[in-house]
Amino acid sequence: MRVERNGNISRDKLFSQLLQYGIKTTVHYKPLHEFTAFNKFKSSKDEMKNSKQLYEEIISLPFYPNMPKKQQDFVIDCIIKIMNS
Repeated sequence: MRVERNGNISRDKLFSQLLQYGIKTTVHYKPLHEFTAFNKFKSSKDEMKNSKQLYEEIISLPFYPNMPKKQQDFVIDCIIKIMNS
């Protein structure tokens, strides 16, 4: 899920508030240029600004095969509640 910076809430704030509801989220897909092995390929810090921005805005929500609809609805309801507060 992408939580744009210009929205009502930051990705990190959503992350912490979902945790208060018992919903564990993660952050995946670190930009390749942030890894030491690929560091040598970037020429300037501004060159990869889109990758960095997306990394700061994306959150991975819990999901798994056969996740009950009740749990799916709970996650959705919590996100809506947080985003509207």
